[in-house]
Amino acid sequence: MTIREMLPADLDRAFAINQMNLKDVDAISIADLGSVLADSRIALVAVEPEGSVVGFCLIIDETCGYLSDRASWAINTSGSGLHIDRVVFDMSFSGFGLGLALYNELDRRIEESGETTLTSLVRIDPPNTHSVGFHNSRGFVTLAESMFDGNKFALMRRAFPG
Repeated sequence: MTIREMLPADLDRAFAINQMNLKDVDAISIADLGSVLADSRIALVAVEPEGSVVGFCLIIDETCGYLSDRASWAINTSGSGLHIDRVVFDMSFSGFGLGLALYNELDRRIEESGETTLTSLVRIDPPNTHSVGFHNSRGFVTLAESMFDGNKFALMRRAFPG
């Protein structure tokens, strides 16, 4: 697997992957997804050996022109830093270490940027146990909780040396 910058040419595939994961990420139009990409501080894709995008992440801050209700709440609650607008994968590629590879590259880029915090919303009821465990193992701690669309989410934050 390769991790690289997300490009506008990746939008159709990213949109399809997003639609497969609506339990954990907001629904979004392809046009709004393009706006988030354009305003992202960090945008990465995971690409399988044949060249297909199988996952992506978009990292934003308060300057992003399109903020979903969840992202707006998370940014306003955390007060500063970067926020994971969405990290999603084609689950048929689960178990290939994509999350680890993507987050390792994300960590490297955040450390280079000098930012000191990263937040993420993680579904806790009904629980996304894989995501909760993964974020806990990466040093994220819960700041607050909120309900969105009948699901309970934890706003988790990770501090970086700065």
